Amino acid sequence: MISGVCRPERLPRGVGVAFRVLGGHFGDYRGWSAIEARARQIARELDARPVADGM
Repeated sequence: MISGVCRPERLPRGVGVAFRVLGGHFGDYRGWSAIEARARQIARELDARPVADGM
């Protein structure tokens, strides 16, 4: 799973407060190594596809 970014300014004030009260943490939780590994996998899969004639 690849998480994302959670910023307080992107949420309505009440939602942001509830998020913190429930134990949420704002920040950047993207796993760059997982993102890069998935990008490399996609590139390999695209590279392995046969090229259609006439394209």
